Parts: sequence; structure tokens; C-alpha cells
Amino acid sequence: MNSGITNNGNRRSGTTRSSTRRISTRRTMTPRKGTTFVSCLLVFVLTILIALPIQVLAAAPPTGKARLSFGSTPYYAELTSTADWSNVNNYSYDDTQGGSVWEITSLGSGKYKIESAGGALTLNSSTDWQPVKTAAYSGWTTQQWTITDLGSGKFKLECNGKALTGDNAGNGSTVKSAAYSSYTTQQWSIASVDTSSWPAGTWDWVYQNVDKSSRLEVADRENILIIGTTIHDVINDMGMYIARSSNVRIEDTIVEDVTDSGSYGMAVYLYRSDEIIMNESIIREQVWMGTTEHAHALHIYAGSDITIEHSDIYNVDGNGITIEAENDNIVIDDNDIYNTGSRPYSASAPYHGIYSKAPDVLIENNRIHDSLDGSAISMRSTGVVQGNTLYNNKHASIAYWPDYAKGSSNALTIEDNTIWQDNYTTSNSKASGISINYTTGKPAENYFDNFYLTGNDLTISDGNSYGVITCFEATGTWSIANVQVTDNTITDLRSSTNYLDGETLMNVISGNVYQ
Repeated sequence: MNSGITNNGNRRSGTTRSSTRRISTRRTMTPRKGTTFVSCLLVFVLTILIALPIQVLAAAPPTGKARLSFGSTPYYAELTSTADWSNVNNYSYDDTQGGSVWEITSLGSGKYKIESAGGALTLNSSTDWQPVKTAAYSGWTTQQWTITDLGSGKFKLECNGKALTGDNAGNGSTVKSAAYSSYTTQQWSIASVDTSSWPAGTWDWVYQNVDKSSRLEVADRENILIIGTTIHDVINDMGMYIARSSNVRIEDTIVEDVTDSGSYGMAVYLYRSDEIIMNESIIREQVWMGTTEHAHALHIYAGSDITIEHSDIYNVDGNGITIEAENDNIVIDDNDIYNTGSRPYSASAPYHGIYSKAPDVLIENNRIHDSLDGSAISMRSTGVVQGNTLYNNKHASIAYWPDYAKGSSNALTIEDNTIWQDNYTTSNSKASGISINYTTGKPAENYFDNFYLTGNDLTISDGNSYGVITCFEATGTWSIANVQVTDNTITDLRSSTNYLDGETLMNVISGNVYQ
């Protein structure tokens, strides 16, 4: 009959189900012994970690191709020569001499090799403020550097207790070594170099995304890459000068607004240099005010194995491209050249889109128009002119004169070009399609017999009375033995047609379509 509470706190009667539920609930919420141990262990570990001082992990230095710079200007450490024991100098980015790209390689044990063009950064003295050198890597301790993270993107570069130390005096100052003293000149940024746009090859000297308003000069070097660079607003000087160098690649580069009153007359000068490719580049807005020399947007002298391709040359006072006689294996391919010769030199020496004096030059697939003073292509020796589109030029779109020595081909082939003239004015009264001109009095080595004019499409719709294709005896007696004019389509829309001028000087005439 009693309804009191038992020792376990349960009512005696009528409470069995609810009492059982409460007991079950309490058992579920009670931790097991193993769980209690793990929880305590976690609390212990967290307590220890909180008590330890907080340390930030040091950043690992970049490896691979990189540039080393210091200061707010900033200045970059640069190789000065591929010869052993050359100095390392510092330059601002746009005043680079091309030696700012280094290869950083881990040697293990916290040591690094820092190398450029085969020369490793080398500590040269245990005395403070002595120049750092470059030399072929030989595994010396003086070529093994530690790179320590200083925070904020800065690093200390140290070798045998001496830190790499720049010089705030400016461009061309020598990089030295000294005991580390937290100078800003000892705190280096290391920036990885983007090589994704680099062409295949070995490049020891690199001018990448440089912006200059003075001459870019490279002399007596090999393996040169000029890429993404702009040279502009140069006064009384050249824009670019490559001298006595080899394996040169000029990519995606602009040379513009070069104004010269008489010193040079060249926007770009390739002088006695070999194995050059200029690709996807622009030369424009060249102003020449001199009176004693010819002007050239691009001047090629005494070189070999040079290709100019996929580039634009326009709005220039002189020749678009001048190829001097002392060149070998020159290719001009797939370029746009226009508005050349806007400031004539003399009536007897006009400017041309391409002025080629060298033997056996290949000129193909170009688009050349509005040569305001002369021809689109003026050939002065043997070669091949093929697949070009030429129009609205003052003189014959393709002209030949025997002014320079012939090449081993002993021939000039002019084939598969498209030529038209439809804007005759009194200033372009000599305009025609193709003109082979003969003069006497030249050295015997200049003359050759074989001229092949084939598969060209020529149209004149307005203008003078010159033949669309002309053989012209300027002086002396014609002595060319083999001129073949074959399979051309010749359209003459003038009121008085003149398809071929000087037919008696042409040895083979066949397969041509006249309309």
C-alpha cells in the first residue's frame, strides 16, 4: 500500500516503464572508459601546444629560373660575361644587359647553386666588400649558397658567412659580399621567371618585357632572346643594334618612334651577326631627317642564316628592309610591309619595301604595298621571289638591276606572285608589274643569264604606258640569254594595253593568259 521512494529512487508501483527509460538514458550518456582516456589525452596535447611559442614556417626559396633583385627601384643582379671570374653587376629592369636570369638548383643540406649561362655565383674573397664573381661550377664551398627566408618575400643569400650585397649606386655597379648587417641591399627578392612564351632553345642573355626609350645594344654574345620588349621614342640613335652575335631570337617585340637627324638612319641594325630569327615583331614610325645617308627600318649587313618572318614594318621614311650584299642565306617570309619611303632620298636612289643586294635571297609570302618612293621588291642579285602580294607601288612591284654579284644559283626566279596597280598618280608614273633592267659597266660577276617569270597574276587598271612585264635595256646592249615568261595571267585594263614590253629580249614566251 505504501507509495514511497525506494533506495534506488523508483516508485514501488505504476512506474516500471518510465523508471526503466530514465535508467537507460543515464547509461547511454555515460562515457566509456576508453573514450574518457582519449578525451583526456587530446586535452593534454592541446594544452601543451598552446603553451609552446608560435613559430611561422620559413618559405622555401624558389628553384628553377629566377631573377634576384633588391631595393625599391629595384636593381637586379646580372651576369656580365660568360668568361670565368667575371663580375656580377646590378641594373634596373629596363636597363638590363640581358644577364638577369639565374638558375637556382638545390644541392641538398640547405645549399644551393645559383648559375647563369654556365657561370655559377662564386664568393671570391673572405674580406668584406669584394666583388662576387661567376665561374664554371666546380663544387667549391664558395659556390654553395644558403638562402634564408627573412619574411615579407625577402631572402638572405649567404656563402661562408658572407651575404650577397647589391649596390644602390645604380646601373653597372658591382655586386659584392659582406657580413650580413640587415642592409636593404642584402635583402633579396627572388622572382620566378615565366618561360612559357620562350621559344625552344638555349638562351643565355634574355631581354623579356623590357620597356626602353634608348638603344638596346647586344654585342659579341651568343644565345640571345629578346621577347615582349618595346623600344620607343629614341632620338638621334638606333632603336636596336645587334653586333657580332649569333643565335639571336627576336620575338613579339616593337621598335617604334625612332627619330634620327643624321647619325644612323636605322631603327634596327643587324651587323655581322648570324643565326637570327625575327618573328611576330613590329618596326614602325621611323623618322629620318638626315641628308648624307640612306635610311632603313631594318638593315642587315654581313650576316648569315637570318630569317625575318610574320612581322610588320610600316610608316618609315626609308627602305623597309635593306639586305646588303655581304649576306648569306637570308629569308624574308610572311611579313606586312607598307608606307615605306615617305621621305625620298634622291630620284636616282629611291627607297623600296625590300631592297635586296645579297645573292640568293628568298622573299616569299609577303604583303607589300604603298612603297611611296620605289619598288615593293628591288632585287640586285640572284634569288627567289615567290607567293607575294604586291600592290600600289610607285615603281615596278618587282624590279631587277645588275648591281651586285650573283649567287651560286645563277638565276632569279619570280613566280606565283599576285600584283596589281589601281591608283595611278603623277608620282607613281613608273608603276608596272615586273621589270628586268639591264645596264652595262658592272663587274662581270654581276651578270647571269637565267630569269624565270612564271605563274604570276598581274593586273594594271590605271596609269602609265609601261608593259605589265618589261625587259628594259637601260644602257649598252642586252646580253641576258635566257629570260622565260611563262604561264602568267596578265590583265591590262588601260585603254591602250601593253602586256609585254621588250618582247624581243624575252627568250621564251608561252602559256600566258592575256585579258
